[in-house]
Parts: sequence; structure tokens; C-alpha cells
Amino acid sequence: MLKPVTPIDISLFEKITSSFFEQLMDQLEVQFSENFDEIEIENGALRIVLRGPNTKEYTFLVTRHTPTRQLWYASPFSGATHFMLMDSIWTSTQDAHVTFPKLLAVELTLIICQEVTLLHVS
Repeated sequence: MLKPVTPIDISLFEKITSSFFEQLMDQLEVQFSENFDEIEIENGALRIVLRGPNTKEYTFLVTRHTPTRQLWYASPFSGATHFMLMDSIWTSTQDAHVTFPKLLAVELTLIICQEVTLLHVS
């Protein structure tokens, strides 16, 4: 059974999420840079914009929600989902079987039509 990480102070939460966003962005840029129109981190949020084969634009937004120590994810596929750090893994607050990196990888795979695999990011 997954257990929430002991409540952490704001500065540590911001450090953890900033590092997570940077690792995630680095992985995506190295593997799939030609597929993305934009990948940026700004003001505690990671924004990913890409176009599918039909030239439709898809935007994914991941923000840190400091009061709850969660990541909030907005996706054109799954809608809004919240994740909390459980056993060092960003896990959905609605379904403990859903982790953020895996959900993002599945959804990006649907758009770029090649398998996206994200290595462990913490």
C-alpha cells in the first residue's frame, strides 16, 4: 500500500517539483524534440505543446499546487488530475494505480504515434 510522503515544507516541495519538471523536460527534449512546438517551465508550471498528425494542437499543463503539496495536471485527454508524492512516486489522488509519468507517456504516445517511455523521474 502506498503511503503519502510525510508533509514537507514549502521550500522543499518547490525544490522537489522544480527538479521533477526539469528532469521531465530534459527527457522529452532529448527523445522527442522534433515533435514538440513548445516545452517550457515558468512560474512553477510545465507547459507542453505539440501537434498531432492531423495538425491539431494539444496543450498539457502541469502545475505545482503548494497548499496541498500536489501536482495538478490538465490534459486534453484525461482532463484535470491531481497527483501527490507517494513512496517517491507522483500518484493520482483519485486512483493509486495511475502515476503521473506513466499517464503523460501514454497520452503523448497517442499524439506522436510512437511509444514514449519516461524513465524514473523524482
